[in-house]
Amino acid sequence: MFTPTQTPKIQLDSLFMSKLNVSNTSLGANWDMAFTVENPNMVSWVQFDRIEGSILYKDNPIAIYSVKPFDLGLKEQRLMHVKISRTRLQDQPAMKVSDFEEYNRQQEDVAVSLKMEMFAWATYKKDWWGT
Repeated sequence: MFTPTQTPKIQLDSLFMSKLNVSNTSLGANWDMAFTVENPNMVSWVQFDRIEGSILYKDNPIAIYSVKPFDLGLKEQRLMHVKISRTRLQDQPAMKVSDFEEYNRQQEDVAVSLKMEMFAWATYKKDWWGT
């Protein structure tokens, strides 16, 4: 009997930002994120070759993160914890001066819109036992 392979599930559980520091030419912040990765399959393991993502402002990345490769067994799930820090500006994407001006204007209104994106590359592994 053929059992179709299901797509792994990734759910964001929490995202917390702290130590926000914005000036006219730089942005510093820490992000602390937790998400659950689940393999819903009963017949295949999932090998996550890499998970990468970013925090975006106006569709431009302001912080980039990655997760080391890992495997999930049958019906297994794993809680992942990622910390992103934008304190060393040379390690992060540059922001344009116009973005800083817009960001500072939004901050005065106490509302800043940020986005998060995540991409996963995975390989399914199946084992067959018996005759």
